[in-house]
This record gives sequence, C-alpha cells and structure tokens, in this order.
Amino acid sequence: IFAQGSDFLTCWKGEAEKNPKRLFEGAIKIQKDTGKHVHIMIDEIDTVLNKDAGQNSFGGTNLVTEFQILMDGVVHYPHLSVWGATNVPERIPMPMLRRFSKVLVVGELSQEDRVKLLKGFAGFMPLADMLPHVWEDLAQKLEGATGDVIRKVVDHVWRTKMTAFVDK
Repeated sequence: IFAQGSDFLTCWKGEAEKNPKRLFEGAIKIQKDTGKHVHIMIDEIDTVLNKDAGQNSFGGTNLVTEFQILMDGVVHYPHLSVWGATNVPERIPMPMLRRFSKVLVVGELSQEDRVKLLKGFAGFMPLADMLPHVWEDLAQKLEGATGDVIRKVVDHVWRTKMTAFVDK
C-alpha cells in the first residue's frame, strides 16, 4: 500500500487523525483476505511524522501520536510491515524512529554506483561502442546526483535522441 503525506489531510476537523487507523485497518484486511505479507510504504514520511507535529502543523492535527499508537500494535501482526522514505530523517522524532525495527540512512552514490546506474538505466539504448572511460566521465559529471536524477538524465537523453531520430 502506497501512501503519502497528502493522503492524511482532510478539511474536516478530527478526520485526519482517523486516516492512519484507516490505513492500518485496510492493510490488516488485505493481509487476512489474501494471506500475504502486506507492506505499507509512506513516501516523504517526514511531512506526516515530524518534530513540529502537533497543534501548529497539518491543520492542528497530531498524526505522530496516532502513528505511534498504531506502530506499537504492528507487533501483533507479523505479516504487516511499515516502510517510510524521507530526504530529511532528522525531522522525525526519536520516539517515532524507535518504532521502526530498522532505519537505514542512504548516503551519496559513489562513482562506481553512478556508473552502474547509468549503464542500468541506459541498457536499452544502443551504446555497445561506449568505452569505459566515457561512462566514468559521465558519472563524474553527475557527482552528488541521486538515483532518480540519474534516471531522469538518461530519460531526457533518450527523448532528445528519439525526437531527433523521428524528425530526420
């Protein structure tokens, strides 16, 4: 189940706090109906669970407390897991972080990682004649880029080349 911060917002006072429970109840129902492991993925989780949470954020809701209560109950459902992704993990309060069984902080990509991603994302393109040093040069130019940025660069190059090909 994929969710994001805006999925928890509502214009009705008191309704936003009910949305996390609805999410967990839906996941439990899916798990019971299918017998399969259910993953809840909350993208940009820091927008929902942040140190600024409380009466001054998210329209005066306190979603952190709701999530803490629900996350405490996840141990009773061994086939349910909660995942969160964020670019600013320092915004998530420690009591919430403790409720995750594993926390990974992914740093910047190495030169080798950038080369692998470039080759992987461009694997469908006719690039058999590219020399290894060209890949290295391209990866060097993308220092500091995330995997998503590298994918977007390759997509842009592909679209540009395809447009030129179609025009000719």
